[in-house]
Formats: sequence, C-alpha cells, structure tokens
Amino acid sequence: MKNMKKALCLLLCLIAALSCFALAAAAEDEPAACEHEYKVTTVAPTCAEQGYQLHVCSKCGDYFKDNYTNPLGHIYGEWTNVRTATCTVEGLQERECVRCHGKETRTISVIPHVDEDENGKCDVCGAKVEVKKIFSPFEWLKSFIQFLREWFNSIFA
Repeated sequence: MKNMKKALCLLLCLIAALSCFALAAAAEDEPAACEHEYKVTTVAPTCAEQGYQLHVCSKCGDYFKDNYTNPLGHIYGEWTNVRTATCTVEGLQERECVRCHGKETRTISVIPHVDEDENGKCDVCGAKVEVKKIFSPFEWLKSFIQFLREWFNSIFA
C-alpha cells in the first residue's frame, strides 16, 4: 500500500511538471505585442461607395478604417434612345453617369396601332385593328331622324 501511495504521488508530480512545461511552451508561441506603425492611405469616395482612411500596420498587417465620407452620387447625362418604341416592341432609353460611366435604363411603353386609312389593319405592322367611329351627339340625332323618316316612309308608302 505504501508503494502504491509513492507511485501515485510520483505520477501526480510528473503530471504537474509536464503541465508547467506545456504552459511555458504555449507562452513562448504567443507573439509579442506589436508596437504598431500604421501607414495611412486615403480611399476616395465613388458615386456609390463611401470614402475612408485605411490604416495598415507595416509590422503585423493589422488594419482599421475611419474618417468615412459619404458617396458622391451619380451625375447622369440626358436620356438617349437605344430602341424606338413601336406598336409591337417596347422602346428603351439609357443615360450614363459622367463620373463612373454607370448606366441607367428605362423602358418606353408600346405605342398604339395606327390605321390612318381605316382599312382595319395597322399601317406599321399589319395587325388587325378594330375600327371605331366616334359619333357626336348631333350625328346620332341626325341618324335617328333619318331612321324614323325611312321607317315612316316604309309604313305609309
């Protein structure tokens, strides 16, 4: 039993000694605290992105950003036609930012069919077009009176 106590005590001392060596080795692996030497670079804002100052340590590579500035915003030119709208295809227009050359587009609605000769077909694409005559109230009254005349004439003729 005494031998067992001695062996156990020896084992515990050995474990404690190895733990101390392991802690000392781990402490040696940790890098020493860097005395940072930051190089400052100013990043200018763009139309859509913020500007800022970038600080990068020349010793360890640590970095941070500060002194943010707002994005500049786009300055677009005039709208130009890319595709003209017809009675079958939407039109397309675009404009370009003078700073970053980014483009913005918009569609132009399809235009109505044109039937100037009133033949029931579109003059542009040939599609069937419903002919609608718009009567003024006077034309309607005139047509009604003509109908009544013809009706009376057919009855009393």
